[in-house]
Amino acid sequence: MIRRPPRSTHCISSAASDVYKRQVYNVVGTTFNKLVLENTDDVIVTFYAPWCGHCKKLEPIFAQLAELLKNNTQLKFAKIDATKNDVVGHAIESFPTLKFFPGNNKSNVLSYEGNRTAVEIANFIKEKASYPIEIPEAVNNITAPKDPAEFEGEELDMEKGGNSVEESKKEEVKEKAEDKEKVENKEKVEDKEKGEVKEEKKNDKKDDKKDDKEEDKKSEEKDDSDSDSDDEDEKGDDKDEGKKQKKKEKKKEKKEKKREKKEEKKEKKEMKKDEKKKKKEEQEQEQSQKQGKEENKQQIEGRTDL
Repeated sequence: MIRRPPRSTHCISSAASDVYKRQVYNVVGTTFNKLVLENTDDVIVTFYAPWCGHCKKLEPIFAQLAELLKNNTQLKFAKIDATKNDVVGHAIESFPTLKFFPGNNKSNVLSYEGNRTAVEIANFIKEKASYPIEIPEAVNNITAPKDPAEFEGEELDMEKGGNSVEESKKEEVKEKAEDKEKVENKEKVEDKEKGEVKEEKKNDKKDDKKDDKEEDKKSEEKDDSDSDSDDEDEKGDDKDEGKKQKKKEKKKEKKEKKREKKEEKKEKKEMKKDEKKKKKEEQEQEQSQKQGKEENKQQIEGRTDL
């Protein structure tokens, strides 16, 4: 158990900064021989898994150590994702695994078994190096970042810990199951929202039909009333030719009004349709924005988990 030293420029809060990461070579299966084996440099390599918690704790320590020792030109720091790249002759049983490849004898690969502190790793490199190595005092100030989600006190447990391959596989299966559950839950929410939209459309159609029926009924009642009035006029005015002419004009006028009324009714219907269409588009836009916010939230949560 190592107590956190005073804050220094060599400590970082959550992950190794870009300036530190630039000192660590990112190796893959096709470049491993060239960058690690086919040269006379001392090379220390960390074999890691992206989802491994111990690997994440080691990364900033490893990166800061690489930055402090960069003046040793024949010493290189490298990392390789062991879940995506196979290296012949180097079976990995736990994550992270640190291996040292001496420049004067690449076949004599040395595995690091000590605690994952900057001081102990630096001392291991100095002891096994093919060339003289200078270790600056600032190495003593390198610590793992304090993760609020995992550390509550002012002490950090820097003792060795690791994930076996079997444990790593279990963690991977668990993460896949959690991702699947998230997708299923998202689909359920989407299905529910689609069902609500469908139900709303159905109700809108019912309302439209009801409104049309009511308007048609009112129109018929008005027409019947007008017809009765015309009949009465006919009975009273048959003997009077002037009144007959007046009656014809009145009928013509009523017919014209009826036509205008139909046109007006048609326009109102079109306006109502346009209003409902606009309302539907606004609801779909609101639903799309809500879905976008939910996806952003899940992405943020996913990055936070990493």
